[in-house]
Amino acid sequence: MRMCEPGRGGAGECPGCGQQAFCSPACLEAAGRAPGGHDAAVCAGYRALAGAAGLPDDDAEALRVLVHAHSLRRAAEGGDPEAAARWAGVLSNCGDGAGRDPAHTAGMAAALASLAGPGAPPPAEVAALLDKDARNSYGVMAPVAAGAGFEGRRLRGSCLYGTANLVNHECTPNVARADGPEAAGLDMVLVALRDIPAGEELTASYFPLHWPLADRRERLEHEYGFACACDRCGVEEGWGDGAPNPLADEMDWAVHLFVARYTCPSCGGTVVPGGAAGGGGGGGNVGGATRGGDDWQRDLQDDAQG
Repeated sequence: MRMCEPGRGGAGECPGCGQQAFCSPACLEAAGRAPGGHDAAVCAGYRALAGAAGLPDDDAEALRVLVHAHSLRRAAEGGDPEAAARWAGVLSNCGDGAGRDPAHTAGMAAALASLAGPGAPPPAEVAALLDKDARNSYGVMAPVAAGAGFEGRRLRGSCLYGTANLVNHECTPNVARADGPEAAGLDMVLVALRDIPAGEELTASYFPLHWPLADRRERLEHEYGFACACDRCGVEEGWGDGAPNPLADEMDWAVHLFVARYTCPSCGGTVVPGGAAGGGGGGGNVGGATRGGDDWQRDLQDDAQG
């Protein structure tokens, strides 16, 4: 599902709320039957939300999440076994809402009650649900129009994945997300960046690999509630505000080469193995550009010579 563009219309637009678009009428019908998908309660919530003037975009997005969650919760409590399993999966995610602003949370709970009617969750549960979504959801990208390029990419929704949500962050990860908007359904695909010994934890980066230390730490502390103390962060602490010197130490070499090898120069995403380039190459997991197996080495040499 994705939000409709003003005046877009089309066969996939929900006639009830006019706020969400689907790939086909059949898709819309299937979503209407799914608790927490786009059933009658969700549709009514979206219709009411569309009439809320002056609501900040972030709050509107959070209320859409809560409307879906509330619908799923009510179906689970009503005895729907599929809804109960999905709701249990939502609750299993980390995030208790303890660090959220109480006044803002109370306002969101009141807004949800006005949208969803009787039985809306109290502020403490609202805070926990928003925390779980913020810390664990993955964006689902919309297909890119021909010739639109990276700037034309946009989200069409977000998902909570029971298994992928267990993958912890690492600034030099051993797996990366490789599914794209053309992937079948909403499957999440993680690809190994290197050979991984049996028993080693799978880790992924929660943001682009080339981000500097200060930006990475700010994002992790603000959105995920922890401070990273991995080997890469320790190495980069020693670089200070200056440019890294990859010749100073073996670990400096390792960090510099890792970022050069796995950062796509076109989209800034992670280069995952097995892309269309073949021959040991791969493609960027954001923009989808391909990169030959030796291209990163030539890029590194060009940077050194430039």
